[in-house]
Amino acid sequence: MKLVKDDKARPPKPEGYECIDDCIMAKNGFLGTDKKIDAAKVNAAAKTSYTGEWAEPGAKMVEKCLAQVSANKEKGECTSGADIFSICMFRESFINCPEKSWTSSETCKANKERLIKCPKSIPFLNKSAK
Repeated sequence: MKLVKDDKARPPKPEGYECIDDCIMAKNGFLGTDKKIDAAKVNAAAKTSYTGEWAEPGAKMVEKCLAQVSANKEKGECTSGADIFSICMFRESFINCPEKSWTSSETCKANKERLIKCPKSIPFLNKSAK
């Protein structure tokens, strides 16, 4: 895959794509030929990816993030909204992590509280969440 650098201070983009998130979504079959997110395919993949204790929060996260893309499409780097969807899923996965999967630490608790308080932020990742 060839990367193309533009004149702005951003990372290079995969050739043929507006942004890296478009490329990832397309390669996974979630971006249609119209360069829009295919909600049906994303929902179908979520049903097979989010199982067990993650099934219910996973379905709600996908629904929320697809709605966020529809509401904010013109505000992201990608015309498709793939970047908005990716960031939303990252945030919502952290906020809605089931108790059995949650790392109970002050760092994680503070991070979750910050995400709830600041809805446009993303989780920070700390190697030692002890």
